[in-house]
Amino acid sequence: MEKYIVVRANTNSDWDNVSVVIVELTEDLKNIVREVKKAVDKVKDIQSFNKLSVFDSVGDFFVDDEGVFDNLDECVVTEYVNFDKLHFPESSLETNMLNGSKYGVQIVSFGKHTGEEFWSDYIKWETILNNEEIKTI
Repeated sequence: MEKYIVVRANTNSDWDNVSVVIVELTEDLKNIVREVKKAVDKVKDIQSFNKLSVFDSVGDFFVDDEGVFDNLDECVVTEYVNFDKLHFPESSLETNMLNGSKYGVQIVSFGKHTGEEFWSDYIKWETILNNEEIKTI
């Protein structure tokens, strides 16, 4: 059965909107995250370390006009997402990155024609690698 991580998202756009990032929890994603975590673990204690970026499209940004995720306080792992109640932001997003830091993983994209930034809250390493508790939303 498919599993998804749903996490809050933000943008610096003055005219566009975003609510959440949804990431399909696959073995490929776990493998990428394991490698990023290994690299981050080697440098995370360097005072000037900020993040390690990998250019990879691992999640999609969505607008939740119907309030499906209004009560989402932190990211959750779920087996079902009603994609019919969501839609993509108006911006065409590109330059997808997975940022690894000592706090976990963050998904970032930029508007193709605007350069506006879209980003997720941090997802704990354990949420991806250990399949934390599955919740129904």
